[in-house]
Amino acid sequence: MVRAAVLAAFVIAARSGGGQLLATDSPEQTTGPVTIVNSGSTNVPGFQIVIDRTGNAVYNETGRRFNVMREKQGPAKPEQRRIASATVTRLYADLAAAAPLSAMPSQHCAKSVSFGTKLTMEYGEEQTPDLSCPGAEDPHVKALMRDATAIINVFRPRGR
Repeated sequence: MVRAAVLAAFVIAARSGGGQLLATDSPEQTTGPVTIVNSGSTNVPGFQIVIDRTGNAVYNETGRRFNVMREKQGPAKPEQRRIASATVTRLYADLAAAAPLSAMPSQHCAKSVSFGTKLTMEYGEEQTPDLSCPGAEDPHVKALMRDATAIINVFRPRGR
């Protein structure tokens, strides 16, 4: 029943020009969770945040650095938060507007080997280019970076 409703919504969106559907898209691919990935670096741990359409989000640290204290404590526990529905709606709308993600302009920027990180989003089988390069002029890159920042800030209290 849910699958039929999702498929009907895609057909209506396609007929009204409200979304870009590709021949390879399936409702599961285009309605699944979004993963924000920070690669981390030599000195900074990375993380992944998985967000579903209901606003449920899970943060997992994917540390890359050697940290004696972390080894003693064990891996960080996943954190769960609820993302505001307006933010989730905007995120999925911005992803639809940017589709296909593989066609987004790739920004290349110089980054420190020790502290430079890469920030991407994964959605279905696609991945954005690095969203964290300063000076990105593409409106889709800017919109997705705004969305990522809003979601990341839910997990990062000031001063963290």
